[in-house]
Amino acid sequence: MTGRPSDAEVARTLVDGHLLAEATVPWLGCPMVVRHAPDDDGHLLLLLDANHPVARVGIAGARSAAVVTVWDVAPWPAPDRVRGRVQVGGQLASVAPELRRTAAEVVAARHGAAARRLIDGPAWVLRLEVTQVRLERDGRARPVTPEAYAAARPDPLAGREDAVLRHVLRSRPGVLGRLLPDAVAGEHITVRRLDRYGMDLDVDGVEARIVFPWRLRCRRDLAAALRELAPA
Repeated sequence: MTGRPSDAEVARTLVDGHLLAEATVPWLGCPMVVRHAPDDDGHLLLLLDANHPVARVGIAGARSAAVVTVWDVAPWPAPDRVRGRVQVGGQLASVAPELRRTAAEVVAARHGAAARRLIDGPAWVLRLEVTQVRLERDGRARPVTPEAYAAARPDPLAGREDAVLRHVLRSRPGVLGRLLPDAVAGEHITVRRLDRYGMDLDVDGVEARIVFPWRLRCRRDLAAALRELAPA
């Protein structure tokens, strides 16, 4: 088992998140904030006010190039909470009329009351068919093939990292220190990132990676993996 998620998995996980995204359309002049949700292949459904210029292009039956950016933001306090971003590019087109209401409900389910109010008004749904993917993380930018992106699956811990960690650390105080090898022992341990394969830690300014004994499938697996690595 690999000890880290692939770039494609990271990209799909970020796109699958509940944070607002930023869409750039070449002719629009400035980025716009959008509410989105991915379909099973990672293509994006965008929920817009029907009066927005981009929505009107779709209503007219035209297509438009666009790039959607989703930021990787740590769910806990940190000196720099922004850990990277993913950019997915492709062509925007209107969702078929018979699928439009269902698509709008899918987006609204992710984005709460504001999105719900939007679909109760003059809303429009566009679909971004993803043909380009670019991941920026840890100071490096890397392309991801559309095929790898479509085949990857989001991390099941994403969006719940903070709650999962707080629960585990509350029930097992000091467990992180017992996981570390002597070479990187320290007093101040901060979790930088949690994924299904392991945890990135900052130990008195030194980076360390704890790899889980198996790939986690849900939040309950974390406690079991830590018990395996550091028996009480």
